[in-house]
Amino acid sequence: MTVHLPVLQPLTEQVEEGTVKKHVSYSELAVWMDCAFKHKLKYISKIDLDGPSVHTEFGHVIHDICEEYLRTKTLPISFDEKRQELTSLFEKFNLKGNPKEFQDVLEPIALEVPGFLDENFKDWEYIGAEEKLYEAIGVQNDMFFKGFIDGIIRVPKSSRLKKAKPNDFEYHIVDWKSAGWGWDFKKKTDPKKIMQLALYKHFWSTKLGIPLKEIRTGFVLLKRTPLKGKSRCELVPVSIGELTIERALDTLSKMTGSVKKGFSPKNKNSCKYCVYKQTEHCP
Repeated sequence: MTVHLPVLQPLTEQVEEGTVKKHVSYSELAVWMDCAFKHKLKYISKIDLDGPSVHTEFGHVIHDICEEYLRTKTLPISFDEKRQELTSLFEKFNLKGNPKEFQDVLEPIALEVPGFLDENFKDWEYIGAEEKLYEAIGVQNDMFFKGFIDGIIRVPKSSRLKKAKPNDFEYHIVDWKSAGWGWDFKKKTDPKKIMQLALYKHFWSTKLGIPLKEIRTGFVLLKRTPLKGKSRCELVPVSIGELTIERALDTLSKMTGSVKKGFSPKNKNSCKYCVYKQTEHCP
């Protein structure tokens, strides 16, 4: 697939330290989509009020376990160290909440990961974990898209297609998402979430020259409180075609163009839960 990107002039927006902004991440794009003014405060003015939470720190620890399993196909011999790591993070950031509630689910989730992967990705092979992307957004644009893909594995097509050749593979980009009981339909089909995988798929394909048709994508939910009888691991496959990628790239281009022009309107519909609401930065 050939995607024709609009030509943008080099982005020269200056941040407070006087450096030139050179890259954009999906997280940054998501903030801009919520509110361009919040994006300006956080990423241009470098006023970051978003702090760690019990959920983000739990996510870091369980992600590390899953990524290490992808690399080595081994789980921790003892989870005591991981539980202590979580306690230390709670203490370091003075987080409210009982760390034991999160410690107690680390091992049950992790123990389901091997069987989950073997069942959903037969004969899978490790390709990458925390795979770095730093790819040019478009021609004549000095901005780069920066990201880290949680996991990349490949599966022989012969395990799925009877007529596949022995050395044919399909690649799977997976993004681990810690969750409570899971996601409802609205969350599973959220265009903003899907955009993350669309960008990862496009830029990883560009980086390695792997055809888009050989790459599949999906979220893997890691559930702390699954519904009765349900697994703690759930695959949410996401079908991403040319149109989805074109829309994601178009949004990315609009975002970089908007920042270049210094156009940062406030989206009042996003104010309710915004950390900047009624502060000196956004009265």
